[in-house]
Amino acid sequence: MSDDCKDFIWRCLDKKSESRLGSSKDVEEVLNHPWLAKINITNLMKKRIKAPFIPNKEIDDTSCFDKETIDEEASLTFEPPMLLSKEN
Repeated sequence: MSDDCKDFIWRCLDKKSESRLGSSKDVEEVLNHPWLAKINITNLMKKRIKAPFIPNKEIDDTSCFDKETIDEEASLTFEPPMLLSKEN
């Protein structure tokens, strides 16, 4: 991941809304970020750019997930109160 990409992500996820990417100049600030410099924004907006990755549409396709994660047994990490018995 490039430094520009990391910067773009961190600035979009900034907890402080006043310093978050796009907060001062709206969408212009986002579109002018160096990470997007090589993208033709007009073609992007008109959907003329082909996606670099298109996921498989099979509902059970797990090819993009780590094998260890897929094989891990599922468990509840939180039990909503409605699932608890009255004794608990």
